[in-house]
Amino acid sequence: MPMPNWTKHTIDAWTTAAGINDGFVFRRTTKGGRVAAAGMTARSIFRMVNRGGVSIDVAKLAPHDLRRTFAKLAHKEEPPWNRSN
Repeated sequence: MPMPNWTKHTIDAWTTAAGINDGFVFRRTTKGGRVAAAGMTARSIFRMVNRGGVSIDVAKLAPHDLRRTFAKLAHKEEPPWNRSN
């Protein structure tokens, strides 16, 4: 799947800041903020997305909902913060 430039730049910024040269892009972090070598578990991703949804009053938000939204935005090649409407 083609990746919009804004997505590539965001991922590059994260991997540079986290010192990631290979392996998992999204990794576990310690309570102290250290980035671990191990990737995130499916359960931890689900919990993080679900809690984020609760914080914006979107009940039962799941990772699949984000994938669907990303696919729509990637198809348009337009990040949500650049849209005029």
